[in-house]
Amino acid sequence: MKRHILISLAADFFGARVGESLGIRYIKAFLNENGYEVDILENQFQQLKAEELAHVLDEYDIIGFSVNYCGQVEILKEVLNYVAHNKLIYLGGHFATICYKKVLEDFPEIDFIMLADGEYTSLELIQNDFDYKRISNIAYREGTRVICTSIVLVEQLDSLPFPYRDQNSYYLGDPHFSVISSRGCYNNCAYCSVGAFTSTYFNHSIRLRSAQNIYEELKTLKDIHHVKYITFQDDLFVGADVVSQKRAKELAEILIEERLNIFFSIQCSAKAINYNTFELLYKAGLRNVMIGIENFSTHALHCFQKPQSIPDIIKAIKTLRKIGVPISYGFIMYYPEMESEEILENIEILYDLNLINLRSLTNKMQIYIGTPYFERNLDSMISKKVTNYDVKYQFNNSKICAYIEACKNFERLYGHIESDLYRLEFQSHSNPQIKGKAVDKLFSEYRECLYCFSKSTYKEIFEGISNRSSDNIEKQMFAIKETIEHLYSING
Repeated sequence: MKRHILISLAADFFGARVGESLGIRYIKAFLNENGYEVDILENQFQQLKAEELAHVLDEYDIIGFSVNYCGQVEILKEVLNYVAHNKLIYLGGHFATICYKKVLEDFPEIDFIMLADGEYTSLELIQNDFDYKRISNIAYREGTRVICTSIVLVEQLDSLPFPYRDQNSYYLGDPHFSVISSRGCYNNCAYCSVGAFTSTYFNHSIRLRSAQNIYEELKTLKDIHHVKYITFQDDLFVGADVVSQKRAKELAEILIEERLNIFFSIQCSAKAINYNTFELLYKAGLRNVMIGIENFSTHALHCFQKPQSIPDIIKAIKTLRKIGVPISYGFIMYYPEMESEEILENIEILYDLNLINLRSLTNKMQIYIGTPYFERNLDSMISKKVTNYDVKYQFNNSKICAYIEACKNFERLYGHIESDLYRLEFQSHSNPQIKGKAVDKLFSEYRECLYCFSKSTYKEIFEGISNRSSDNIEKQMFAIKETIEHLYSING
């Protein structure tokens, strides 16, 4: 019998969310339920080098790679250099689906690409001995053309088995698992490839699992794996619409009634946040909300096609803080059409809201293939180099470039301190030995240093005002580092 393996490649960028690869875990569970075996390997955990990974693949006849980011194409290319050519090789995943034509043109060793949902397609492939031209959700070469078969989606997500779990499901050494409660996204933000993906294959609809079905998965994780903390990986766990708000409340009510005692984090848009729903979610165990703030400039939000306003964002932040829910956020400080004064505007608001961090000061928009930003004419604002799968660019404004570099230098010096603070904060959610107030105080001191650095550096670069604060900042950061080490020591 032919041996079959599914592989998720390691992320190509620092700070990527490390967790289970739910796509291949869903497929494995679905195939197992139907009497078929497939192995999985998540290289974000194993961290095998290309040659080492290829050596593992020697014993397999059929290899499926999950490719979700454009940068993973280079990783894939390196791995394929070592893989024997007598194997059937295919791709799946978010990025592979969006760019299936280009990938098939560039990689003759890839036999086909599995598009969109993979569960039923994987089953059909095995049942038909991988005669992929007869199967739905497949893109393949026919001479010089690329053929795409009909797309069939899983309409009822509740019908799928829960993802396969094993020891690699653990995160940061704790019983912390990932769950996805929906597929799709309401929005079509100009910079985001998720919008391109959902508009093409899901018509901007969201397919939701029921509250009861989600609860049953959480209970299974609690009973079998003694889970303490869940990260929901939905692009938007809850929207502003009536249906998803109702589902969020239903799930919260079930968790409260059943006393499951699981903490969890979610992602959502600012407009989805209202007091009644989120107070209930907090009582049910919600301990972090990731908001796509992106920028505090009306001009930026318009360029991003972001369906929210600055008042929406500030109201959402104040609502969550009133309830007591910790906040994390997405932020894009630098984007092609920006004006330099927006940097200082953002710094002031981030500081006033106690949100300023290194990512907000260093994050430059990535331009992805298939997004509206990829199609825009931006030559007057940026100098760019476009490869097959990536866009690298620099601002034509040299002062913006200098400011970005100064912030990155600061990150190289002190980024580990911010990472340690976030780790302490994360652990304080479920470890009573780590005092939340002590962590909050350290964060406050750290943000004060960051604000002082970012504002004084802005004035130096853009206004020619000398920066005299560096020595004092260095002393303060050293003191924060010592306190962090002390907290780690007393808490083991």
